Amino acid sequence: PDGQCFGAERTQNYAQCQRGELISPKIDLSACKSLKVSLVFEHAYAFWSNGSFFDGGIAEISSDDGATWTVPTATYPGTVKINPTINGKSCVLKDSFHVHNKMGFVQNAAASTTTIDIPASAVNDKMRIRFSQASGVSSDTTNAGIAMRIGTSSTVLGRGASAIS
Repeated sequence: PDGQCFGAERTQNYAQCQRGELISPKIDLSACKSLKVSLVFEHAYAFWSNGSFFDGGIAEISSDDGATWTVPTATYPGTVKINPTINGKSCVLKDSFHVHNKMGFVQNAAASTTTIDIPASAVNDKMRIRFSQASGVSSDTTNAGIAMRIGTSSTVLGRGASAIS
């Protein structure tokens, strides 16, 4: 896509027990209070899964400058379920995966555009966006695939809002 690209595209395996996030600066949407605002982004991903546990990524919105985060209502491919322990091997700080049990992007998807409506309560002067991804322990020594790759087109936020830079 044109514009900026964030994330880590990997053509090799990715590490187990990793966590990563990208947090936007504060976005002032107060001028858009009466409008429907959407987050629109392109991404591709390939996360490990064994059918019970799912490495994955989520998109979250904050309406209070990052003090709290919520996963907006949208259609997601599944629920991220991080496997913290297998065969006696455990992730360090295995209870610190904030993506665990949240609706998000799991398994595999080719490059596609996703649209997520910003809740009306977040259309204010303290809105932030956070993309997070995590992996747990798999039965393999490494996890094949790529982490989330997020590309922006010329407008990240829909009608009436400015792009993230």
